[in-house]
Amino acid sequence: MDETGFNIVPRLEKVIAWKGARQVHKVAHGSSHDHISLVPTISAAGTYIPPLIIYKGSCVMPGLFIVTVMGFTETGYMREDLFQMYIEHFNRSIPPTRPALLILDGYKSHINYTSVNFCYENKILLYALPPNTTHILQPCELPFAKLKKEYDKNCEKFQLENNGEPVVRYTFAKVISAAIIDTY
Repeated sequence: MDETGFNIVPRLEKVIAWKGARQVHKVAHGSSHDHISLVPTISAAGTYIPPLIIYKGSCVMPGLFIVTVMGFTETGYMREDLFQMYIEHFNRSIPPTRPALLILDGYKSHINYTSVNFCYENKILLYALPPNTTHILQPCELPFAKLKKEYDKNCEKFQLENNGEPVVRYTFAKVISAAIIDTY
């Protein structure tokens, strides 16, 4: 399990053009600063549970495409109460065989008494990687990189199928769900 951010506007890919062409364009819609956090969780066996999507804001937006667990924070990043919600979702989503190991980064918003106690009671072993080492030690870095590439591809596919409409907060879950299925 790890939290990763997605720009709503995908990264621009390289565009093939004639050598010497002066006007080569690929249009990106929206602000590249708008992001949504995603907490994907995959197992060593390659199975996954529905991810937690963290939107910036304080409440559910009307018309939001809902396919997974969602949380809202003022910053758009994981907080202690949201981590507690994630742990409960994790507990419901995994098989009843216990103990279960959950590897996560050692970020302070993931560790609190309530969550640790809940994990202890439900036989979930938390293994926190040392801070600033997840880029080396995190076993999910390669699948997460592939997920981001699939998201970019699915954003382009979404635009082609919807008359050039860009991906927005309301359609992010639909696009990322397709990317998750393509990745895992």
